[in-house]
Amino acid sequence: MARTRTSTRRSVWLLTVVLAIAGLTSAGAVTTTASAAEPIHITGTVTDNGGLPVAGAEVQAVVYCSCEGFHTAGETQTAEDGAYDLVIPPITESYFDHNDFLVHIDAPAGDHAPEWYDNGVSVFRATSIHVPDGRTATGKDVQLAPGSHITGTVTGPRGAPLAGAVVVADFADPNDGGWADTGFPTRTADDGTYDLGPLPASTYRLSFRAPGYSEQRYPTVVVVGEGETAAGRDVSFRPVRNLKRPAIVGKPVVGRKVSATSGSWDPQRVKRSYQWLVDGKPVAGATHASYRPRVRDLGKKLRFRVIARAPGHPAATATSRGKTIRTATPTATTRIGVRPAR
Repeated sequence: MARTRTSTRRSVWLLTVVLAIAGLTSAGAVTTTASAAEPIHITGTVTDNGGLPVAGAEVQAVVYCSCEGFHTAGETQTAEDGAYDLVIPPITESYFDHNDFLVHIDAPAGDHAPEWYDNGVSVFRATSIHVPDGRTATGKDVQLAPGSHITGTVTGPRGAPLAGAVVVADFADPNDGGWADTGFPTRTADDGTYDLGPLPASTYRLSFRAPGYSEQRYPTVVVVGEGETAAGRDVSFRPVRNLKRPAIVGKPVVGRKVSATSGSWDPQRVKRSYQWLVDGKPVAGATHASYRPRVRDLGKKLRFRVIARAPGHPAATATSRGKTIRTATPTATTRIGVRPAR
């Protein structure tokens, strides 16, 4: 199965709010100015779960802005011995938390789970590092856990693989008791397979998007442990299919309410909307399961159309056979003559 590494650095940038105000770049990074103040340093070593140094790991510090969002304050990479020295130039803008930083570590070259210092799966679980101006915070060591993976295949109509579908794993967010707005994204390969990972061990909710289809979610949450792979999380985007077409019940008669059945569909749980047609033209407001033909409908063909929708599936339409609208059959009456009494 082709593997595309999940872009965990994107989870940092997705949190960045691009603001057109002085002191911010268009990429959302903190702009610093020449100052007599000394830069801040955060130093440490990044190792794997066996204690071996991780070279080339990307280390990034973000700072919170009261004007909303997190912004990049500095970034670096680890050396061959796993050591890093994250240099953060002086920050002068008052709307930033100048001395409190959240640090993200990712090692693209290995199968290591990314993390927010210290052992955080998201920015909301990160441990803030407080550093006074011009000082150095030492010993901020990180041991990266083995990466976890979620894998599966995304298919379309008739089981054909869907290449380029977007798959996102959102993690449980304790900040509000719900789910994080940003997660770990990837795309399916040419054969429709995907590999979300390496990921931190956590509980995830999967969502899938593909051009021409509505968003679909995996029916259950996915719990994946450290270094584990949750395989077989497959999803199929397929059109809704009509198995039995709608049908008008009885004969349509002017002035009498006529009803219709909506047919049967695959999948069974679809949301139905209705439209009555007279001589092929939609009748304004006739969007319920019954209709009362009008005098001007006399002699015309009445049909009942159903539009069925289901999450993750393109909508489908089915229309009943037409029936001619008639007048009510007159009731035969017998005239009885009564002779007047003599």
